[in-house]
Amino acid sequence: MTDHLHANMQDNPTDATLALRALRRFPDRVAFRWDGGEQTILASNTSSLSIASIAKNCAQKDRVVGMHFFNPVPLMKLVEVIPGAATSADVTETTVAVSKQMGKVPVIAKDGPGFIVNLGGRAYYTEGLHIEAEGVAPPEQIDRIMKMAGGFRMGPFELMDLTGIDTNYPVSTFIFDGYHNDARLRTTPRHGYMVEAGRLGRKVGQGFYDYSQDLPKLPVPPEAGPVTELAAHVPGQFADAFGALADKGLNVQADNGTAPILVAPLGEDCTTVVHRLGLDARRTVAVDLSGAAMGIVTVMTAPGGNDALEGVTSWLQGAGLHVEVIKDSPGFVAPRIIAMIVNLCCEMAQIGVGSPEDLGKAMTMGLNYPMNPLSYGDEVGRERLLATMQGLQAVTGSERYRPSLWLRRRAMLGLSLMSAD
Repeated sequence: MTDHLHANMQDNPTDATLALRALRRFPDRVAFRWDGGEQTILASNTSSLSIASIAKNCAQKDRVVGMHFFNPVPLMKLVEVIPGAATSADVTETTVAVSKQMGKVPVIAKDGPGFIVNLGGRAYYTEGLHIEAEGVAPPEQIDRIMKMAGGFRMGPFELMDLTGIDTNYPVSTFIFDGYHNDARLRTTPRHGYMVEAGRLGRKVGQGFYDYSQDLPKLPVPPEAGPVTELAAHVPGQFADAFGALADKGLNVQADNGTAPILVAPLGEDCTTVVHRLGLDARRTVAVDLSGAAMGIVTVMTAPGGNDALEGVTSWLQGAGLHVEVIKDSPGFVAPRIIAMIVNLCCEMAQIGVGSPEDLGKAMTMGLNYPMNPLSYGDEVGRERLLATMQGLQAVTGSERYRPSLWLRRRAMLGLSLMSAD
């Protein structure tokens, strides 16, 4: 046991003493005894051990609570307060009060693998890894798309390199095991292989990036040139998605057998759309416009469908948009990763990991996400996100993309994702 801190709460009506300990190993046969007796609270800063497992050998189980801080502690305002199976309501309330007196923002987290923040962060890392594993795009391109189109400060691979792959891989496997192999939390073989290879990230100079060289800088979207026309066919179900490109010169026409065909699928890959609608794969280009307001679009084609790609890409660049070309992928890159983030946050609300309000605080303050996932889901549309998840599940056949009941029910009923049951 390390980092033993006592804090006397002079203003607290219970006049309790709080003993804060950071436990690095499991206290198998230790029965904790405290000088303060029944007026003392034992708070653990553990990020992995359950509070119930720490308390089970303690004489006063109701006085044990989790108080999980985040590094760097002086700068990070968030603290997770985790009541165990036997923690009393008074102890939880006192720990929340202590947190506020420290200048922190407390959130109440359910006692379970990863609490809120470490559990909620799995979607960003692991979906990036799954996209890479499918050969859709390399780490540098995935990171670039997430920063430019998603507004994230760091891409998932940069973030894994920063935190240390020997840290985030064991955390990922611990949480996956703790939730009984829920496919939505599964990582990829490459994640563990990086640990085996000793490519642990920034601290050793080599991870997904080589830190002996300067990291790539984000490109600046090109200046828009004179408006030029692109004559293309857009199937009716995608007409609204491409409406914003009309003032850039997009001229939507009936299919004449030679013009490009533009589609904007939700959760599907280009191949599936081509097959479902009976389109010409050689002329069909799928376009993700979710980042167009930030000056970036992502495009992809079905295998062998390159006839129209160069012309469409050149036209988009001439319209002042940075273009990322990826391999065929259900859900593209940014919409797919963000949908997984929202879906996991919905599932955490469904199983009571935290209240919708506390989940939002934890994901923005603890993970530095650019948005509260539940509020973002409301903003872009619950039905749209549900359709994305359903498309992902249908194309891949994987339970990894199973929509949370929280998302499904609120999309069907038109309720906010922030609304509690």
